[in-house]
Amino acid sequence: RHGWCGTCFGTGEIIESFTEEQTGEEEVWLDTQESDEEPAPEPICCPVCAGQRLNPTALAVRLEKRSIADFTALSVVDAEREVEKLRFGKKEEAIARDLLPELKSRLRFLGKVGLGYLSLNRAAPTLSGGEAQRIRLASQLGSNLQGVCYILDEPTIGLHARDNALLIATLRDLQQQGNTVIVVEHDDATMAEADHLIDVGPGAGSRGGEIVAQGTLSQLKKNKASLTGRFLARPLRHPLPDLRNQTQRADFAAETLRIEGATLHNLRSLSVDIPLRRLVAVSGVSGSGKSSLIRGVLLDNLRAALRAGTLRRKLPALTGCSAMEGWQSIDRLLQVDQTPIGKTPRSCPASYVGIFDIIRKLFADTVDARLRGYGPGRFSFNVAGGRCETCAGNGMRRIEMSFLPDVRVDCEECHGWRFNEDTLAVRYKDRHIGQVLAMSVDEAVEFFAPVPLVHHPLQLLQEVGLGYLTLGQQSPTLSGGEAQRIKLVTELAKAKPSVQLRRNTKQHALYILDEPTVGLHMADVEKLLRVLHRLVDAGNSVIVIEHNLDVIAEADWVIDMGPEGGKEGGNVVAQEVPEKIAKAKKSHTGKFLAGVLGMQASGSAADV
Repeated sequence: RHGWCGTCFGTGEIIESFTEEQTGEEEVWLDTQESDEEPAPEPICCPVCAGQRLNPTALAVRLEKRSIADFTALSVVDAEREVEKLRFGKKEEAIARDLLPELKSRLRFLGKVGLGYLSLNRAAPTLSGGEAQRIRLASQLGSNLQGVCYILDEPTIGLHARDNALLIATLRDLQQQGNTVIVVEHDDATMAEADHLIDVGPGAGSRGGEIVAQGTLSQLKKNKASLTGRFLARPLRHPLPDLRNQTQRADFAAETLRIEGATLHNLRSLSVDIPLRRLVAVSGVSGSGKSSLIRGVLLDNLRAALRAGTLRRKLPALTGCSAMEGWQSIDRLLQVDQTPIGKTPRSCPASYVGIFDIIRKLFADTVDARLRGYGPGRFSFNVAGGRCETCAGNGMRRIEMSFLPDVRVDCEECHGWRFNEDTLAVRYKDRHIGQVLAMSVDEAVEFFAPVPLVHHPLQLLQEVGLGYLTLGQQSPTLSGGEAQRIKLVTELAKAKPSVQLRRNTKQHALYILDEPTVGLHMADVEKLLRVLHRLVDAGNSVIVIEHNLDVIAEADWVIDMGPEGGKEGGNVVAQEVPEKIAKAKKSHTGKFLAGVLGMQASGSAADV
């Protein structure tokens, strides 16, 4: 509070309902509205500090005639150039001696991983996923330490193939400085650069936990026991056979959604046509404007238009673009992202997918349950009556340890089953409710084979590579990729029965996915592609913001943004089928896509 602007409390913007007490507590006030809630009003620049966030006293302090706001308004590249120019007297030199090398190394690292265009004062919520990931890396890796063991968990998340190469080169530099670099990764380019590979498996969940293979890249490729090795030796060949149902898609008339004059963030008054009832991939380097176009312009405006139609209101004014046409055939809009499917241990895949209610009814219909007068609510661990009251249905108890982290242990009363003895006495096919929730999806598919309403969603979970999850697994333990695939399955389970109906109607659903391949092995990417095409075969539109080249290669249409990030981006570089994108000279995506498709990058696509 000593330095911030007293009007905006250091945010640079006038934000509704934001108070002095909330400064620094972003999770309290950041926009987290659901699809059916009114969107938050656009913040406006603070009129007192003109967006500089500081009060006049703080801005009065100068370094080489610049205030701190002037300096942080510079881009990474410009800031690095200005720092190199700094010259100090003897007294100032002693103060700056240890600071300048740290500042230079961090700015240099940001430039190395392709973030030279970012201004230092850029607001964190406006960063793309790839930009945020690389900034976090810079905070850890930007120093010139030696003898350090760096452990990175999927550092390539959100990075374009070109930026990947920059990151890999940086990691190699770290190793050559005398450090050890351990990377948990699915990216094949990172694996190809590694000196030593350790493949864990053979499956996931309870079927994993073993070292399947280890050695060099060539050794792994020759190891028949390694699924990773097999995919590295024989990558997916595109186009994958039998992926699309061309006959079924031919039943749907060609439709196009058009956006004109998009100007949100770095978008440069661009106009773009998006084919509907197709799988459309939106590609481009990090910060090129993909999320601004699809989430900021398309999603927000379409959500507002559909809400107005539902409430029989007048269509609201468009934000971020001058016109949007051809959207009227869309009656449902679903954003499938990687936010958790539940924030408490009481949420689980069975409840989210919608089969837990049916399972509880099956137990309530048993002879034992009817004799005891038990209804479906008896078999819920969320309400009193059937659950274990010692652990309140959590199955575990938290024990506070002095000077040590809290420890979680199985409840001594229910032994982790979450229900009391009377409830566990009721059996369905010789299993009590606790044992059913402890089943893996693979096991449950066979167990519930005679129950279509349960069997079908379970089969879909199996098909997207989630057969290892247990039905009652606590949602906070799921990764972002797992949560996103569970959301997809939930929607797919709803979509399948309506295929015949939607074939004879103009209305359909639009699915928007933001990097659904995060955390996925190459084998799981293939399974995901089949699920996405199944949604399209059912007559729906699917738009995927993606860097994964296998997904881009299998799209029906690609919109490539760029050519660079930030101020150098915001244009449509090319929009065509993958084979023509691979020939676009101006497209960074095309250069890498050509290799995946087994082509030479030459010629030109529909360059803009």
